[in-house]
Amino acid sequence: MSLLGYYVRNYRGDRYNFPDMVVPVGTFRLHSGSGTDGPNQLYWGASREMWIHDLGVVNGEEGGVYVFDAPDRLVDSLRWAVNP
Repeated sequence: MSLLGYYVRNYRGDRYNFPDMVVPVGTFRLHSGSGTDGPNQLYWGASREMWIHDLGVVNGEEGGVYVFDAPDRLVDSLRWAVNP
């Protein structure tokens, strides 16, 4: 599957544009820190935490990630709540 035009966004609106690459069969990981991209590992290069709210709890949730395709349609998301 080609990732051309796909991107992820967090609650703050920070955006990571996937490189023009074909994802191999299976899964891959997107790390928020620095590193060298490989077939199953991509690195955002951010200097701070990208997945947790800076403002604490927002709408009962603590963090999340949203995946968009080339026409800017939300194709997947993952949100997590604060432990009670």
